Amino acid sequence: MITGNRDGVDILNQREYRDLIKVIPQLGVDEKLLKLQNKPELADNL
Repeated sequence: MITGNRDGVDILNQREYRDLIKVIPQLGVDEKLLKLQNKPELADNL
């Protein structure tokens, strides 16, 4: 089982889930820094 945080592990344990549990943090993107840009010259090189 994969959870996004330690709270997810705790919930699964409370519900008596006994298999392997891994935590993979959920990461986001700052849309102020990274936004879609129209760069046709880059697409032409693909």
